Amino acid sequence: MTEENIISKLENLISLKELDDDNTKALIHEIEKLIDRRHRKALPVILKLSFHLERLGAPITAYEILYKEAIARKKRNKKKEYFKLLYLALKAMSMASFTPFVERLLLESIEEIKKNSDLSVFLPYYLTLDAFYHHIYMFSYEVAIVEYLTAKEFLNFIRDEEINELGLPPKRKMEFYITENIIDLYFRLRDNIPEYRKEEMLSEAQKHLKNLDAKDEEEYIQAFLKRIEFHILSHNYKIAEELLNEGKNYISAQNERSFKPCFKRLEARLLREQNKYYNAYSRFVDALQESIYYGNNFLEKLILDDIFNLISKMPARGQLFSSEGEVFLNSMLNLLRAKDFYLGVDHSHEVAQLSVHLTGEVEKITGKEIDLDSIYMAGLLHDIGKLYIPWFILTKPTSLRPIEWEVIQSHPLIGAQVALKLGYPKVAEIIEGHHERIDGSGYPYGKKNLSLETQIVALADLFQAAITPSRIYKKPKTKEEVLEEIKDYGGRKFDAVVVQALFNVVREGKG
Repeated sequence: MTEENIISKLENLISLKELDDDNTKALIHEIEKLIDRRHRKALPVILKLSFHLERLGAPITAYEILYKEAIARKKRNKKKEYFKLLYLALKAMSMASFTPFVERLLLESIEEIKKNSDLSVFLPYYLTLDAFYHHIYMFSYEVAIVEYLTAKEFLNFIRDEEINELGLPPKRKMEFYITENIIDLYFRLRDNIPEYRKEEMLSEAQKHLKNLDAKDEEEYIQAFLKRIEFHILSHNYKIAEELLNEGKNYISAQNERSFKPCFKRLEARLLREQNKYYNAYSRFVDALQESIYYGNNFLEKLILDDIFNLISKMPARGQLFSSEGEVFLNSMLNLLRAKDFYLGVDHSHEVAQLSVHLTGEVEKITGKEIDLDSIYMAGLLHDIGKLYIPWFILTKPTSLRPIEWEVIQSHPLIGAQVALKLGYPKVAEIIEGHHERIDGSGYPYGKKNLSLETQIVALADLFQAAITPSRIYKKPKTKEEVLEEIKDYGGRKFDAVVVQALFNVVREGKG
């Protein structure tokens, strides 16, 4: 399939009201084959491909095609083309994930740009990206504000002609983007500081809101959304409701993928500020499902953050084993099934149940009392971090590419952050380590010193994943085949006691 055919098919898919998952995946698979070809494509083709891929909900594929082209330019010593394509690649990636490799690449690029005056035009663009990663992925809000303001200052020293010549986003658009993000930062700070400082944060946000100069339809809607959010957080509920109703008139077939879930998200935030927690939760879930449907990875992340922040503030959040808490727990697992339907909710319950049986056996063998509640909760939530992983990676029918595998490996860390936010530090520790092994061969850190609780959930997950019949890229194994593989893991990848417990449980028909 030629590049032109692929672009034509991408445009047809994007124009459809309802995306066909199978056709989308097949097309992205064709693009991956195209990425691996040796000959280099014309720059307009690359940019068009990456733009459509981002809109289709495959920003990591967009990142990869741009990154490969950037490296090709670097090998030919075309530094400016390299830094332009690398910036676009990292910007695409910022809509989906933030991996250690991407972080290193970004920081190394900033250092190289600072040392070379010929590349100074790129500095505000890369600083803005670094600010964005601190803002969205690292929650380092004060650091992000300083970096955004520094980037904005540097923009003043860059000539428009130089920006236009390189084909970088115009200075005015960058200023709008930076201002919009600074406003969001003050909104976030307002949510995370003592009551007596909330007005101060809103006052700072309002100053920047007045400078948000929209020039096109997309910018106008973005500014309009920020105005609504300001009124919600200022408790001007009547004005916010009127603006939300007015906003429905701005949704069109051309922009609904970007903005329709945004308005639903703000409706949920309004309900949250009015302490209508259960209604807010339901509305957030509606917004999340819509953003998943539209392939809007970045908005999915924002809404998930909203959902877990909401649960952490609700009266029942510390009682997830209560009847009220169970509703939220099952709802979260159903959300996971919507994203990862090859494993999903059944896998979570099976891992939790097997973990409980393993705990009983380990207690019998060792005579030690083990934290059963934390193990059960960690079994249920061990894969909750996958909610933040783009849909295309989770449901990919072919083997993962290196960058996709690195993104997948971030899910234990994200899941641990969720558990901490919900107030379960022990559960967070288990979730973070459920892909680690005592010989250091696991991920994300290669840790060796693992608690028995962590190893119990890790082995339960490994066993259940291996026998599940629903993964299309791996043939399921029988329990006997899995036990045969695991029998030598005792003392090597897992404590021998945990491996023995699994054999006992399976032989008793409980696993």
